[in-house]
Amino acid sequence: MGQSKKVLSWFEIPATDIDRAVQFYQTVLGRRLERRDLDKVKIAILAQGAEISGGAIIQGEGRNPHSGGVLVYFNANVAETLKKVGESGGKIIVPATEVEGDFGIYAVIQDTEGNKVGLHQY
Repeated sequence: MGQSKKVLSWFEIPATDIDRAVQFYQTVLGRRLERRDLDKVKIAILAQGAEISGGAIIQGEGRNPHSGGVLVYFNANVAETLKKVGESGGKIIVPATEVEGDFGIYAVIQDTEGNKVGLHQY
């Protein structure tokens, strides 16, 4: 098996209440998450595959939500996605902001678990 050229292989967003977190991400991102209960963790997969970076919402021991650390950005229609954040229990931390140099628009939100995640649109 050769090494993938993807920079990001897999990410996990920790949750204390996976049901609440799944509802938030399904509503805000407009995509269905695939739920699985593994040995000692519960996960809800956002995406995975050979050609895309995979990731999941995860609840389990040692997986504690927080607002610091790595910031993952989701491809999204920023304006439309931000409309759904507050009504889904999240907060807008950085409003839609144009990136200089024609690099698109981004925003940063806080999910229902207290994690910060980014939104980006070219």
